[in-house]
This record gives sequence, C-alpha cells and structure tokens, in this order.
Amino acid sequence: MKSADLGVSQVRLKVNRGGWFLVGVPIATAVLLATQTNGLLPAAPVDPQYRYPYSETLSQLSPIARIEQEIATYQQRLRNSQSAIDQAALATAYLKMARMTGAGNWYLLADRTAQASLTKLPYDNVEAQIALARVAEAQHDFARSLQLAAQLPEADAIALQTTAYLATGKLLQANVAADRLVDATLGTNAFTLQAIVQLAQGEDDAALQSFQQAIAVEEPGELSSSAQVRTLLGRYYAERGDLDRADALYREALRILPNSPQAKLNLAQIELRRGHYRQADRLYAEITQSAQGNATVFDPLILARSCPN
Repeated sequence: MKSADLGVSQVRLKVNRGGWFLVGVPIATAVLLATQTNGLLPAAPVDPQYRYPYSETLSQLSPIARIEQEIATYQQRLRNSQSAIDQAALATAYLKMARMTGAGNWYLLADRTAQASLTKLPYDNVEAQIALARVAEAQHDFARSLQLAAQLPEADAIALQTTAYLATGKLLQANVAADRLVDATLGTNAFTLQAIVQLAQGEDDAALQSFQQAIAVEEPGELSSSAQVRTLLGRYYAERGDLDRADALYREALRILPNSPQAKLNLAQIELRRGHYRQADRLYAEITQSAQGNATVFDPLILARSCPN
C-alpha cells in the first residue's frame, strides 16, 4: 500500500458561508459529498491545468480488472501456503477494491484477512496493520484508527491522524497533521488532505492552491488519487456556483476512473441542478447497478433520490 494513501471513512459535510461542518459520507475520499460515462460529453472542456496528463495509461487494463488480477494472484498463492505476508498483501488488495467500488463487503474481507495475517505474524507486519487501520477509519472507529496509527510509519500514521482529527472536529490538530504530511511526502494525497482541512477552516483560496498542487505533483498509475482530487475540486467549484467547471472536472475524473461512484454521484447532482432529470436518474442507476446488491457508502443518498421519469 502506498504511504499516505487516503482513507475511506465516512463523514458527511455540510457547507455554508461559514465553513464546513461534519454531519455524515466519505471523508478523505471525501470529506465531501462525492461523479466518462461513454455516452456523456462535457458541457465545457476541462481547464488544461486540470486535464490528466498521463492519458496513455488509461488504455491499459481497467483499474478494477487490475485489482481482480491482484486478488486472484494472492488467493492462488494462499492455496499453496498460508503465508502471513501474502495474507497481508491480499488484505491490501481487498482494501483497494473497497475504495474503488464503495462496496462494504470488501472492507469486511480486508479486515478478516489482515486479522488472520497478524495472528500468524504479530510483529513487523506493517501492511496488515495499515489495512486494519483503514478499515477502522471506514467504520468511523476513529479511536481505533488512531490507536493503530501509532504503530505505523510516519506518513501512514499522519494521514490517518489527519482524517481522524478532521472527522471528529479537531481542526487545529488536523491542520498540523496535514501540514506535516505534506512536508513528509509532497504527494497528491497529502495535498488533497491539506485542501480538505483548509476548506474545513474556511480557507478557500489556500484550499484551491492545495488542490492545484495535488494535481501538479500527480504521478502516472495513481488513478484513484487523480480521480479523487478532481472530484473534490469539482465539488469545490460546484459549491461556489461554477457548474460548468465542476461538470468538466467530474467528467475528467470519470475519464480517469470510469466507475468512480463519488464522481458519478456529484455529476448526477449537477444534472439535477440543471433540470436534466433523465441524465441524473441514469447516473444514479449506474451507481446502484455497480454495487451489485452490496451495501455501499452511497446507498442512502441513492435510494433517497426522487427524479421524474
């Protein structure tokens, strides 16, 4: 697992002129309500500075197919041996799938597999510990997440601390942790988390700069992070009434990661605001269908929709 990877704990935010307040959906994938579908074209082209620069990587195997291959590889290995290291790697793969799809069953698999790995190898098993910490974060068990973070390498620990502090309203601690994370990694995830914290403190201009810096330092292959930062930046513009720019960013996120439920959900909200009810309903249906009957962090919002036919 990449250091300083963002978690998927759920914390809903309510935004008004005074700032951002926790009220309950994905944090760090979103401390925001988080939407290329092949049949949709952007209403406006994405700003060149926000266009994904590694388009050649998008023609390769889809992200989900890649993770499925990874899962299958480790499952095959574990048929021949019950290696704690392979179990930890499988737990990480399950966690990647959980983040990619939003389906809760993958988190359960990640948790069980990481626990099994730690039972066999309780010491120096960092990968399994990270998986457990991320699952705790996704379950809103921030006390447990912080407890596990104390045993992890600095970058992973700080990322978890930033999310936990932000989710529990400890903005000063979150700000310190986010700044430390940026200093430690100078990566896309770090700058994205910093932007989220700055938004929570009402520092809109600083947050915009951090989002832009997150895009400026992105690297090829980090599709989830690249799609996420554009989705969150799109939300930033949407909340400020710039629907065209938000729309273009959501679609760019979907060009990078076509099945991103966060980007689709936000794009559906844009379509609703524009009165495009059929398009919005189609996006909601795509999210529901991609869940394949599994509970996801987006289900309550999807099921509560009321769009005209």
